[in-house]
Amino acid sequence: MIKFLPALLISLPLLLMSVSSGTLLYNPKISSPLNEAGPMPSPKVLKAAYEGYSVSKAHHVTQSPLMIIVNFDLPSTKKRFWVIDIDNQKVLMNTYVAHGAGSGLNRVKHVSNAFESHESCIGFFSTAKEYMGKHGLSIRINGLERGFNDHAAKRDIVIHAAHYVSKNNIEKYHRLGRSWGCFALSQADLNKIIELTRHKSVLIMAY
Repeated sequence: MIKFLPALLISLPLLLMSVSSGTLLYNPKISSPLNEAGPMPSPKVLKAAYEGYSVSKAHHVTQSPLMIIVNFDLPSTKKRFWVIDIDNQKVLMNTYVAHGAGSGLNRVKHVSNAFESHESCIGFFSTAKEYMGKHGLSIRINGLERGFNDHAAKRDIVIHAAHYVSKNNIEKYHRLGRSWGCFALSQADLNKIIELTRHKSVLIMAY
């Protein structure tokens, strides 16, 4: 949700401790389309993503050149999940992702950091270890922003596969199914994400 971007950029360095102003080295090139074949987040979002990535890398939250961006301003029927290679300014994936049942039907109307809300939360996250759960092999994530998503791990907000993330679901119900707040992908897409993030801590920005 783009209206929260200024607050997110303030809260991330506060949570990770302060850094010098020279840490936020935004490369203007990243505001141009990284992949002309598909839609991209806006230049404002890409700038925020790059600045968050710079802060996180400076504090060793991530050393991976990859970053995941999720745009909850788009409906679930649109491909709103990107994996971007920051170093090479290249889109590696652009696909569908489901949001929390408490946040709305096809669109995210509201977000929450609260327990039992079943809502999606926003902000910067980092990927953690894989584990075998009720949805099969999944990826744990840690929320990096106090007040926005720092309860994510305790809420069991993860990246997992779900059968309701499919074009068939969109054609039948005019939306994806919904999770309990997790980032739910198709099984095929989750397999790709696991391979890309394995043994790395990858930064996620959901807005």
